[in-house]
Amino acid sequence: FSVEECTINFVNPRLGDWEYLVCGRGIQPSIMPTIHVLACIGVPVSSTFSFRNPFPTPLTVEVYLVMEEDDAALNKEKYDAFSLLQNPDVVTIPPFTNLLVPFCFKPKEMTEHNYTVSIEAVNSENEGLQNMTWTYPILGIVEASPGEKLYRFRTQCRQRLESYFEVPLAGVGKLANGPEPFSYELVVLDEDPKVKKLLNRSFFITATDGKIRDNVTPLGFKVDFEPLRPFRTNVELVLNRRSGGRWRFSLFVSADPPPVDDIIRIQAMINRTTSVSFKLTNHHKNPACFQARLTEDSAYQFTVFPTSGILEPLGEDGTTFIISFTPSEYGRALFAKLIIETEEMQWSYEIQGTHPEYIAPTGTSRLTTQPKFEPQPSAR
Repeated sequence: FSVEECTINFVNPRLGDWEYLVCGRGIQPSIMPTIHVLACIGVPVSSTFSFRNPFPTPLTVEVYLVMEEDDAALNKEKYDAFSLLQNPDVVTIPPFTNLLVPFCFKPKEMTEHNYTVSIEAVNSENEGLQNMTWTYPILGIVEASPGEKLYRFRTQCRQRLESYFEVPLAGVGKLANGPEPFSYELVVLDEDPKVKKLLNRSFFITATDGKIRDNVTPLGFKVDFEPLRPFRTNVELVLNRRSGGRWRFSLFVSADPPPVDDIIRIQAMINRTTSVSFKLTNHHKNPACFQARLTEDSAYQFTVFPTSGILEPLGEDGTTFIISFTPSEYGRALFAKLIIETEEMQWSYEIQGTHPEYIAPTGTSRLTTQPKFEPQPSAR
């Protein structure tokens, strides 16, 4: 490639002029970023990628699939699974214009598919462009069709669940080189980052065997689930075979609220406030930020203080919470529920508000039976 030059001028009426000479030489294009395409076995997927003519003149190119003769002979089905939909193969691209290259991927076996598409400049009057080639690697990822079964795991907070389940591997095919390693991961479908953190801290799965032994035996997994805060979410277990191929399995994970930690009883006179306090520490030896609130179905006569702050670590004196009760009328007992939450833990308290027992005043009554005036005898 020849050297190209240009001049860049900066002009300021007070400071003067600056002139920069810029020159550069083009090099042959390198390998482009890999293009990923995902498909299920036997299901065709169409996609495209874009090629841009970087020159100020029209560019005629030929688009073709590069096939290694040895690989093509050994695995004909692999190459039959990929086809270019570009018609014609030779096309002229206007200056600085994009060309969309369509292709189709229809895999027939559960393995990784690697292809290379080349775009080569042809019939160019510029000798520097002759045989210039842009190379696009394409990685075909094959997934098994998603199964209909939903694996459920449910327990109450602060209770440990140990379980076991098995998943079948559809379409695994023959293992030519014997048992094959695989990797797996959990994908949380909930977009809330708090839910993802809660799941990552409490829900763990472990494969009982690190290899795929044959195309019949299912894979087994142990489950260890010990939540500290309530949540529920949908999760995908994704298995990846080393030689290519992916399976997805749907899981539903639910942590139910724990029983209340304590019952707090408050007694107050009408239109007067009575408060009680208690102390609470974190469940481990580190302080933690907390939020305290009364649930929506709590009576409005209750309040809690503070509603946020730092919860002292285990072993310290504890953070003080004050609950106040101000009844406005006589009647039945009132109830509230207090929730205190940190990033990892939740405590709950049932609050009962009552009035002092009413005692009617007592007194003594006397009845006089003797007449106030006695009759006098008449005179004769």
